Amino acid sequence: DCEFTNLVQESANNIDYTAVYLCATYSKVTNCKFYETSVRAYEIACAVELHASNSQFTDSFVKGFTKACFLVSSASENKVVTDLQVTGITSLTSNTLAFLWSDVGCSLSRLTISNNYFKSYQLEGEHIDVHGYRGLITAYKTVAGGDYADVLVKDNVILIENSANLNTATGIYLTVKISRLYIDNNIFNGCTDGIVLDARQDDLEEIKIMNNKFSAVAPTALLNIHCNVLDGLVVAGNIASYYGTYDAPMNIT
Repeated sequence: DCEFTNLVQESANNIDYTAVYLCATYSKVTNCKFYETSVRAYEIACAVELHASNSQFTDSFVKGFTKACFLVSSASENKVVTDLQVTGITSLTSNTLAFLWSDVGCSLSRLTISNNYFKSYQLEGEHIDVHGYRGLITAYKTVAGGDYADVLVKDNVILIENSANLNTATGIYLTVKISRLYIDNNIFNGCTDGIVLDARQDDLEEIKIMNNKFSAVAPTALLNIHCNVLDGLVVAGNIASYYGTYDAPMNIT
């Protein structure tokens, strides 16, 4: 029940900011408001970071940040992090709702990201590095090449604004090795790519993408999957509604 308002300094020297950084087990952030109006906050700021098991970020409002939260397992803090929940968040941010980060030799598992509303939009004149692959969840092997498993993404609403002329607006963008990823009953609106799983040198295991709704102005693909070995894929009950042309509903290599 706390409020964090306009704490980010408007300075190019300010290169990193997190309002609440937690690395103790059973941490919980709930019923909080995070609000920023500076351009710098849209470029570098995150509301909450969870770095330990059995932690939650719930029923809160985030506006004006780059990311709503980081979910992290790190070599310097907790190498094994499990049972994290991000639920009931309203996120009006420039980049992503949840950024997943597991260092090499670490593991991040049993994550629940559900019943959130995420709205992302482009800042005038900003570089792609600010917005990245804007979407509900993001993870990059190049910066966080650890293990990921048992991730549930369910009952979320994703709205990407100003995406008609962009090729960077992705509902979910993961370039990491992951096992047991379940994406169910989400609404993806305005994404030029629905879901991208790009683990070209790694394996993907038990991926289920079911009962989602996709709509966009100029989509390229509903689903892009690239990996070394794909062991178990279910794609069922999804609905796509497009306004324009698109390359293919699915691209799997």
